[in-house]
Amino acid sequence: MAAQSDAIGGGWNAFRPLIAAGDADGAGRPDLMGLGATSQTPRLYKSTGDWKAPFQTGETMFLNQTIETTSDLLL
Repeated sequence: MAAQSDAIGGGWNAFRPLIAAGDADGAGRPDLMGLGATSQTPRLYKSTGDWKAPFQTGETMFLNQTIETTSDLLL
């Protein structure tokens, strides 16, 4: 049996990957991260906890390359 899905608004197809980030901001709610299909600017969508408007407006994230060539997420 498939899990039930709920619509959370439109426009998400603007992202190439859309990632369930877990609790990226430490607020105790699951957040979303996305990388734009036409732009390489990553965005963080913080969860609001409100089913009527589940995510805040996206914030630009900055990726910082370290010496080990891994990316660290900076908000």
